[in-house]
Amino acid sequence: MRGMYEGAWDTFVIVTINTSADIIDEIILDFTNMFEDKNSSDIAEQYLNLPRTALTLECQMIIIGSYKCIPQKVMISYSGVRFDVPLVEDDTSFVTLDVKYRHVIKLLINFEQTMPVLFLYMSPSTGTKIRELLGMQDPKGPYYDPIGKVEMHRHITLLLDKLPKDSKAILTSLFLQESKIDELTPQEANNIFIRATRTLWDHSLITTRKLNQNLTTTISATDTTDDDIQIIITYPSFPVERGITITTAHYLCLAEDQYLNDTVIEFYLKYLTLEVLSEFDQRRTHVFSSFFYQRLITHFGETQNTIPMTLAAERHARVQRWTRDVNIFEKDFVIIPINKDEHWFLAIICFPGLVGKVSKRITEINKNDSLFKLDLIYSPCILIFDSLGNTNYSSVIATLRDYLSCEYVVKFGVEETFSKDTIKGAYPKVPKQSNCTDCGLYLLQYVESFFKDPIKDYTLPIKILETWFEEIVITKKREELSNLIIKLMNNTKGNKPINLPTITLPTQNGKLKRDVKNQM
Repeated sequence: MRGMYEGAWDTFVIVTINTSADIIDEIILDFTNMFEDKNSSDIAEQYLNLPRTALTLECQMIIIGSYKCIPQKVMISYSGVRFDVPLVEDDTSFVTLDVKYRHVIKLLINFEQTMPVLFLYMSPSTGTKIRELLGMQDPKGPYYDPIGKVEMHRHITLLLDKLPKDSKAILTSLFLQESKIDELTPQEANNIFIRATRTLWDHSLITTRKLNQNLTTTISATDTTDDDIQIIITYPSFPVERGITITTAHYLCLAEDQYLNDTVIEFYLKYLTLEVLSEFDQRRTHVFSSFFYQRLITHFGETQNTIPMTLAAERHARVQRWTRDVNIFEKDFVIIPINKDEHWFLAIICFPGLVGKVSKRITEINKNDSLFKLDLIYSPCILIFDSLGNTNYSSVIATLRDYLSCEYVVKFGVEETFSKDTIKGAYPKVPKQSNCTDCGLYLLQYVESFFKDPIKDYTLPIKILETWFEEIVITKKREELSNLIIKLMNNTKGNKPINLPTITLPTQNGKLKRDVKNQM
């Protein structure tokens, strides 16, 4: 197959691969003197000044606008960026996109090995070429537009397996001279990735949260009818007003590469509390809703108080009713799931009733069906479990200390000092996420592991949690959550049959699908 393609690129390569016939046709099309904003002498001088280095990257995934695919290798050099991707309508046929250096407007990258990710911003003409070559004809389907109104359409995102050791030096030398490269923190990369990879159905959903003690989440869709979204389960079923309702819309977030929503977080934490934790752990633990921290820090403009209040007191007043039936100072652990800048992480307040003290307790540990009595040192602290790492949440810890101070006055009528001296904050080293969408799964696993494999010494710094669990535990959790929801649905009497949405899961019967496929 040979043909011509007119455009602004001086070199563009199309490779069509027919996998059934093993035939590869390569067409090299040369275009000259067709540049958007520079003449040929400018381009020649620019290329002469660029370093003659190249970088080959292995990718888990490439996302062009809203089109997600598994690419071949990505090559970045002085001439530009080159990568192979399958056509939208025919994933057995590939095109090689060869984007010239001058058409790359910006490169944003996180160099952290735990979650290397790269975002490319291209020129408008490049967007037009890519849309036409890949067959992105319908803006409602897979689409890419560098200057479009929809944010997810503006990026080319490369989720990398890993970065070679010299990648930072090479990419900086290639893109720094025109200020085309910016380095991102893991948190910044995560924020961009989540915004850039929202599915189309997620964009059409409007989530309304009722932020009070009896929390519910209502989801309505602007482009669907009420009949399109069905209730799968309400857990627990009694009392109904305290149950978490899972709908078919919520269920979709369990799919591979999707961001876990707050309703699924709420559901599994409730399930862990009621059915996984021992009675002993249930009695000594309080789990706050995922809305608690957001409600604590969010000012809605309304106030019923005429007496001036401190910021800490104002914040506490917003959530004071949440603990009217519980004394958290009688608990050993207060679990607080937090979503900040579209990233889930976990805070656990340990032994708040021991503030300013150090307690030595004799605790029975059940190991291999044998009981061991251990002398453990229990010291009050606020632990932050973060799957991104390298993020400073000192403001979160300070806010929680202020909350505890106000709550103590309400409960006991006297003041107690909750400061960095009496209740320290710490960031235990824990297993880290290797992509940008699994932070919610890590949060859930942190809570689960916290009780299944408990910390035995709260003397800071807390160690040995880096090997708490392997990455496959997280990968399997989407399938486990799906199976759990289906099991609870099937056990609910009187429910009408529900056709659950079809979702792609990374595992099948607990094994990676690629491993299952290789064994067949």
